[in-house]
Amino acid sequence: MMSDNKGGIFTMTIPYSFTKGKHSYDEIAKVSGEGLEIELGECEVLTYKLANRKYEVRLYGVDQKKLTETLTAEYDETGKLQYIWFDCRSGHKLMYINLEDTEKADRLIMNEAERVSDDIIHKILALDVTFSRLFIERFFDGDCHTYCANYATPEMVEKVREKYGSKEYTLDNPGNYNPDNQLYCEDSLLDMMFICSGSENACMYYRKTSEFMFERIKSSVIEKISKADDFKFIDREFD
Repeated sequence: MMSDNKGGIFTMTIPYSFTKGKHSYDEIAKVSGEGLEIELGECEVLTYKLANRKYEVRLYGVDQKKLTETLTAEYDETGKLQYIWFDCRSGHKLMYINLEDTEKADRLIMNEAERVSDDIIHKILALDVTFSRLFIERFFDGDCHTYCANYATPEMVEKVREKYGSKEYTLDNPGNYNPDNQLYCEDSLLDMMFICSGSENACMYYRKTSEFMFERIKSSVIEKISKADDFKFIDREFD
């Protein structure tokens, strides 16, 4: 991993092939050869380009010192790069995962989708309210993934009716309800898995996991929560 720091820009190359095991920045800092080229520029923005993706990846809040102190690259028994992890201001982050094997990709992505949906399920079941609406809100634009739940009690629905009217779309629009009620999960790992699966696969996995998570949450909470007579469980994609 050869590195340089010129003009305030820190660059490094993480080799695609190396000795089996987990290795720190210092262990592979002088390794040359083909690899993942990373650039850390102004405003703590880290960028790199994946071969199977049209646009470069951007990660924010990355401190150079913390990056070099915490970066870990993991190689399999054949010496092929499998994972890159590091710490940034928002926590322990996955920078890269090798998803060339389709079966491995499916298994890892769906396992993570299961964890994410279970996190949402736990948050929903922890609420002591009567639900008139339970929304699953989601978004993915190829770079950023968001997945959360939102809800409305009968009182909240009545306030929306008084303010915006009683049309079905108005009452069933999560944007008309308090965003402070949104129940977020930690989905940054799933986000990076989509990115590393490549431009052709990312949207497919987004659709597949969204359908899976919606059905998993629905089957786990509907019979356990208190519901109003007008209750609806709604899947909604962000605009």
